[in-house]
Amino acid sequence: MKVVYFDESSALDYLTITNNGIKEETEEKRSEVAAKGKVSGGIEATMGKLLSAIPGLKVEAGASAELKKAAEKIITSSVTNTVLSDFISKSSSDDEVRNFKGYKMVPYPNSIEYIQLVSPYLLMTDGKLPIDGGISLDVSKIYDALKMGKGYYELIGENISEGEKVILRFNNEAFAHNYSIADLVSMDLELYGIKSGSKDIKKLDFATFMVEDVAKKIKTHNEQDDGIVAMYDVILAGVVAHGEN
Repeated sequence: MKVVYFDESSALDYLTITNNGIKEETEEKRSEVAAKGKVSGGIEATMGKLLSAIPGLKVEAGASAELKKAAEKIITSSVTNTVLSDFISKSSSDDEVRNFKGYKMVPYPNSIEYIQLVSPYLLMTDGKLPIDGGISLDVSKIYDALKMGKGYYELIGENISEGEKVILRFNNEAFAHNYSIADLVSMDLELYGIKSGSKDIKKLDFATFMVEDVAKKIKTHNEQDDGIVAMYDVILAGVVAHGEN
């Protein structure tokens, strides 16, 4: 699998709950590696030997700061890979974690996510972006404001063959390899997510979100049934090569 998105902190929390202390074990391993470096003459000496064994990489004497960074990067990468493989292995037999295949993702019209998708390109224009409800947005401030104002992106996931729609939530800090929300809508992804609730799709509209009053928020469940769909927090998303399970 080519990883596009991985919410490592959520995966660690999941493993901590289901696997009795994986989070603590991970921190112990990190401390253990650092301690071994000190015992054997300093982490820079230990990592210097390790990195010098990599073909084409020359390690200069006195480069302790750089070696410490390299050591931390190797440790972090190793921990991440362990968490990733453990999460896939553990979640494959857990009914609480849903595996999504064949779902196409699209932003809801006039949603914050839709605005986020187009805002980088709107910076090339001049003026305001009008949306429904008499609201207009300052193009130059859209991108930064949305990054600060919302920690999760919410996209509609639709499986046309099964006729199902869900809301898929993505942590905006968890994208890997320079991918972003803009890439999700055009990719064939396999996703792992945990149900976090339900939501009326119409509430994704930014104007509705901005002008909604208290009376609308306390409507009964029956009054909103038509637009309510299940909502999932995505932990892992990636492209699976042909032949992979």
